[in-house]
Amino acid sequence: MRQALSRLVQYAAIAVVLGGCGREEEVSPGSEHVVLREKVAGVDPIHIGGLASGMAAVASNIYEPLFQYHYLKRPYALVPCLAAEMPQWSADGLTCRIRLREDARFQDDACFPGGHGRALAAEDVIFSWKRIADPRNATAFWAHFEHRIAGLDAYRRALREGQPEPAVPGLQAVDNHTLEIRLTRPWPQFVHILAHPAASVVPAEALRTYGADFLRHPVGTGPFRLHSWLPGTGVVLKKSPSFRLEHYPSEGTPEDVASGLLANAGARLPQVDEVHFHVIQSSEPAWLLFLQGRIDHLGVPTDHFSDVLDTHWQLRPAWSQKGLCVDVFPSMFLRWVGFNMADPVIAKNLPLRRAISLAMNRQEFNELFLGGRCGLPGSLLPPGMKEHRPELRDPWMTFDLARAQAQRIEAEKVHGGPIPPLTLRMGGTSPLVRQIGQLITRWLADAGLVLHVDHVEERSLAATMDERPASMFFGDGYGMVHPDPTDLFRRFASHGSDTAENRFRYQNPRFDEWYDKLSAMPDSPERIKLCQQMEDLLLQDLPCIGFLSYNWVSVRHDWLTSFKPHAFSGPAGLIKYHHINGQRRTQWQQQPPP
Repeated sequence: MRQALSRLVQYAAIAVVLGGCGREEEVSPGSEHVVLREKVAGVDPIHIGGLASGMAAVASNIYEPLFQYHYLKRPYALVPCLAAEMPQWSADGLTCRIRLREDARFQDDACFPGGHGRALAAEDVIFSWKRIADPRNATAFWAHFEHRIAGLDAYRRALREGQPEPAVPGLQAVDNHTLEIRLTRPWPQFVHILAHPAASVVPAEALRTYGADFLRHPVGTGPFRLHSWLPGTGVVLKKSPSFRLEHYPSEGTPEDVASGLLANAGARLPQVDEVHFHVIQSSEPAWLLFLQGRIDHLGVPTDHFSDVLDTHWQLRPAWSQKGLCVDVFPSMFLRWVGFNMADPVIAKNLPLRRAISLAMNRQEFNELFLGGRCGLPGSLLPPGMKEHRPELRDPWMTFDLARAQAQRIEAEKVHGGPIPPLTLRMGGTSPLVRQIGQLITRWLADAGLVLHVDHVEERSLAATMDERPASMFFGDGYGMVHPDPTDLFRRFASHGSDTAENRFRYQNPRFDEWYDKLSAMPDSPERIKLCQQMEDLLLQDLPCIGFLSYNWVSVRHDWLTSFKPHAFSGPAGLIKYHHINGQRRTQWQQQPPP
């Protein structure tokens, strides 16, 4: 009975998404169809959460930041978006000038005189970034601007205290298309922050016109504009007729050439006419719609992973014969087990931390809970970064029970006797998370260690570690906001404005000195070497255990081409680059249903 009800719910979800239509009502050949796993209440760049969120997927196709990452190049490389060129920096590294594109325009909208969109101006950028600083907007993205721009923190304080709005000397419009930014200290990585969708530019007219309804009236400069909004069901975007002349890239990696990703080099963007976002929160209905050709690409559900892919993450023949393709790429997210480096048992006992790391059977976890889709990390800096060393395999970031037991014996010598029971603070209270806690407890028991697991709500994990510290914590990790090592290393700094991220209570004066130096260095071979030295120091001190390196594994129909997954655009990808082979889709639609 329960299975029958579940199936009814799945079919009901499909009926809602399709508006009660069957397969005979074909999908438009020039449209792309994407699944959202969550409802999107509105679109405002400053409230974008993670890059994999539904709001990020919709907003990044309507709004644009000043910079973006090259679609094809790896390691990831910054290129201009709304900026006309890369920033010009002063000799002291404190001031940068950014020239804006003169052909970038806001989309036509009723908020403008006569309904005609206007050209982008430097004041629009300043207005948008002041919104990030405004405490009334309560955006988490403020953490990336805090203490960085001269006068912006004072501006935020004045608004919080109800004082008159002060000028921000660090944000100046030199002319209509030139922006000058004055930093509080050298920080070359600031440009990466300006490539995040949350730093996108919005027009003041839209905020004044729509007020609280601005969330449902997005007005951007991007390749698509809002066409329709079906609350709780989906969003439809259409190609913006006012989008500037932009072309598909003509440079990429040798692998891009071999896989045909440069076949459309020079094509005008966007290449699709419409984007349909379908809200489908359950994996099975989404999978059924994908198999019907109603969805163009989809992450492989865990329940179907082994049926679709072999152990090398390649499509099984039955699926490739159906015209499907698979895309596997690192998501730039590393799950870790963190140590409390202020804990009297953990902090001064390196053999103990090594024993715990060696006892962790990461592959067992990967297969039991994730269908084997994740990678086993050998280092902390993920692939896709120029500082990543693929040859690096940390000897303690592996499963070896015999060595774990040997390190536990060494740990007892350091401690002066048997290791007392350890406590693992675990984010999550569901039955699944409790199973994970039981698994980790068994691993450590096999190594001769006693572990007690304390489950808390996932969102309160960091707070409870502050209130009542445990020996270790799990349920945390980091997804990189931008592909620069400072985004990882700030989580281990023990002084300055970045210490709020240091949940490990890790302190190493040499690391702090290097971090300060690294933060002020422009790209150079010397900087890459320093990054690698800092990574080596963290691997040596072991304030955390690299647990799993998460991959995005998705399948797509072969009519969706020019598709390259991108860690900084979310699972939906950078849709303006995608291409739909309408003829191939039509041929598939005319086949008898499976």
